[in-house]
Amino acid sequence: MDPNIQPAFQAPQQQPFGPPPPKRSHVSAKVYIALGLLGVGLLATLVLLIMSVSKNAQLEASIDEEIESQRQELLSAQETELKEAFEKEKLATTASYKAPAVFGGISVNYPKDWSLYLQENERNSTQVDAIFHPGGVRAGSDSETTYALRLQLIDNSYTNELNKYQSKVDKGALSASPITVGSTKGVLLSGEIDSSTNGRLALVPFLDKTVILITETNNYASVFDQALKSISFSQ
Repeated sequence: MDPNIQPAFQAPQQQPFGPPPPKRSHVSAKVYIALGLLGVGLLATLVLLIMSVSKNAQLEASIDEEIESQRQELLSAQETELKEAFEKEKLATTASYKAPAVFGGISVNYPKDWSLYLQENERNSTQVDAIFHPGGVRAGSDSETTYALRLQLIDNSYTNELNKYQSKVDKGALSASPITVGSTKGVLLSGEIDSSTNGRLALVPFLDKTVILITETNNYASVFDQALKSISFSQ
């Protein structure tokens, strides 16, 4: 090159404005990975916790069911024991009247400490008349005693006996409801049995006759109910 020839002007190279771009780092990627793993771990822990709570709830429910089952069994056993004790007590405190076979062997239970007045006559229209009452029994047509319990066997059909009370039922003086004694269907009348008596009266057909159980006062309604349940027939 000729030393007298000057080189062409070259503009100085400009440096880029601002600080140099940062170098990429792997730190942020590692943070994201760590956070992701932490989230997965937390999610797994939450799932396990929910499963544990669910299992505990199922276990508690199972335990509650077992306790309730045992409680019910205990209550049932206690109820059975109480019923058996009640039946024994009832037998210890009740006596039984049973009519002769000619009258169908009708039987009824009544309180053991009550008195019994009895008339049995096959020729009478009232073939059996058994009066049960606390203390003594004053029998007779002139007696004004209101009897606690009375069992009668009437030599008359069930329909005819029931018709005697039909007018009072129609007037509302007596209420009528169906009953079953043993396997025999009858009727229970409650209210004004006659002009001077308010009580309860059960009529049950027996062959061509009628069995009647009466309480002439509502003071002995529970005794009447128990006696009615106890009635049985041999024929």
